[in-house]
Amino acid sequence: MNPAIFDALSGLKKTSVISAQTEENFLNLVKNMLESGENPTEMYVAIDFMRATLDKAQKLIKQATINHIINTNDNVGFGRELSLVKVKDYKYEEDKRWNDIENQLNIIKTSQKNYEAVLQNKVKESIQNGTTPPIRYEENTIIKPGKLK
Repeated sequence: MNPAIFDALSGLKKTSVISAQTEENFLNLVKNMLESGENPTEMYVAIDFMRATLDKAQKLIKQATINHIINTNDNVGFGRELSLVKVKDYKYEEDKRWNDIENQLNIIKTSQKNYEAVLQNKVKESIQNGTTPPIRYEENTIIKPGKLK
């Protein structure tokens, strides 16, 4: 892996202040790394790994963070304030009418997915036959990292 991107990602110090400028500085650092010949594949894998791992770590510390803020009233880290906001978690599934509507929506969504497959096949057939496809389409390239070993 590319140690430079890890250094850039882990560059926060206890006295750091996180701001829009911090983000801009980091993105400029990444651009400079690319321009200086760093391997973009390694950088991408490192960033993807860090993002996924940090998402899991954030979920892991969420309740401890809430408890800490409630117990100490300390809600500032790296110059950035965290607010605790109450949200309602409605249990809609306890209502029969809501469940009926949800089931109808699922039937429609499944039907739509099935029809998408039909349209995709029609486009493939049109391409193979050299005819005009029934709908427009675009080809895009995505990056799909492999699973961790």
